[in-house]
Parts: sequence; C-alpha cells; structure tokens
Amino acid sequence: MKKKRIIIISILIVILTSIILTSIYFIVEVNKDKVEVKDNEVEYKTTLKEAPLNSNIEEENILDIIAYTLYNAKKCDEFKVVTKGESKASFVTQKIANERIKKKNELMISTISSGFISVGTQRYYNLLENKSLERKAKKIDDVTPSWDDASPSIYTISEMNERYGWSPFEANGYIISKDTILNLDNLKLIKNDDNTYSIKLDLNPNDKYAPFWYKREIIMFSNSTMVPIFHYIRINFVIDKNYKLLRQEIEESYTVKSYGFKMATNTSVVDTFLYDNIEFDKDSLDYFKKY
Repeated sequence: MKKKRIIIISILIVILTSIILTSIYFIVEVNKDKVEVKDNEVEYKTTLKEAPLNSNIEEENILDIIAYTLYNAKKCDEFKVVTKGESKASFVTQKIANERIKKKNELMISTISSGFISVGTQRYYNLLENKSLERKAKKIDDVTPSWDDASPSIYTISEMNERYGWSPFEANGYIISKDTILNLDNLKLIKNDDNTYSIKLDLNPNDKYAPFWYKREIIMFSNSTMVPIFHYIRINFVIDKNYKLLRQEIEESYTVKSYGFKMATNTSVVDTFLYDNIEFDKDSLDYFKKY
C-alpha cells in the first residue's frame, strides 16, 4: 500500500511539474514582443510604367500591362478599395472587412478582423504634412467598428510605413516584377465576357521577394514572434482596356507564431476598386483633423 502511495505521489508530482512548466512557457510566449524585422537592402522592386498614348491592351507585352496597371493605381488622384474575405487558421475563421480611401495626398484606411479575436485599426495619412495617425476600434459588432475617441498615436509617414511595411497609396503591398513572378512562362491576358481582362499571377513567397515589405503588416496584425513564412501568394488582376485596376483577388498562405503557437493561415480576399464620387467618412476625418 505504501509503495502504491509513493507511485501515485510521484505521478502527481510529474503531472504538476509538467503543468507548471507548460504554464511558464505559455506565459513567457504570450508576453513576448512581436518579432522585429531587420531587413537587408531590398533586392527587387515593383515595376511601374506609364502606358503609351493610343496603347492597345491586346497588343501589349503582358509584363508591361501589369506595370501600366500598377502605375495607374499608384498615380491616380482618387480611389476607394473595399476588401471582403476571410482568414482561416486551424479551427478559427476570421472575417476581414477593410476600406481604403485615397484623395490626392490624403488617405484613410480601416482594417477589421472579426471572429474569435476581433481587432480593428483606422489610420490617416497626410503626405503634405508628413503625418500619419492611428487609432483602435473599441468595439466591433460583426465587422462594424466603433472607434476609440481618445488621442491617436502619431507618426511620420516613414515611421508608419516602417510599422506596416508598405504605402497604402499603392495597389497592394507586394513587390511585383519579372523577378518575383513565378509563372512568367504561363502569364496570359484573358478577355472576360464583360470586356474586362484578367491576369493571374503566382508570386515568389520567399520573404526576400514578393512579401519583402508586406510581411511587416502580417506581423503587426498577428503579433507574431517569428517572421512569417509564406507558402504561396496568388493574385488575379481584373482590369479594363485602359489599364485601370477594377479588382484584385488575393489568396495567400503563411505561418506565424502567436501566443506561443505556430499557426498556418490561409487568407482569401477580394479588393474592389472604385473611382467615382470618392469621399472620406466625415466623422473620422473630423476626428483626425483635430491632431
């Protein structure tokens, strides 16, 4: 009987020790700061080109068409991008609902992830004042946020771009060029039934290539304690005959480490670009203009 009691006590001690060590590990991991990205000099950059006058899209080189499209998105005075989609990690599905509005030298972007953990941020950029401000959502009802009215965090434009990795004045955060496109030999301009055109890209997921800048945004939103490992990045551009970007359908997969766990995440979103009657939300703009 005494021997049996000793065995039971020994087993309990082992279990208790295991629980304590696991708890310590979990507490340490939860309180770790997100990883700090220390990039070497960027090796590649997105190719941008202005389309020649009287250009016929069906006669142009496919890489030039992509460069014209990305140039037009960056150089246009105004756009509104509405993003809808979802992100899946293990058994968790998060709804994504973002909005990005550009008017010349000003831009406002709202990013919402709603689900098991709901988070939202709203950022305002003013290039002429070299100022960018950020506030958090205090509550999210489905994908509709209520914004915090406390004083925002204030940064220079370069400081904000350092945080998120890329400038939202552009089409997206990926580096896109002949050096970062994997399916160069199979690139096609597909004419759709509604007289729009599609181009499907597979980008190099190595973090020195397409996601060189964009990985910072993933770190910011996931609080990852490791640099994300991207598995694939796929984009379908839908454009008109004048190289105006109408829609980009993005699928990507990456692994991050958050709250002590490595998580493989699959994200699928559609960005719809609008170019007419573009206005900022008045209440949000009034809030940011106070600072």
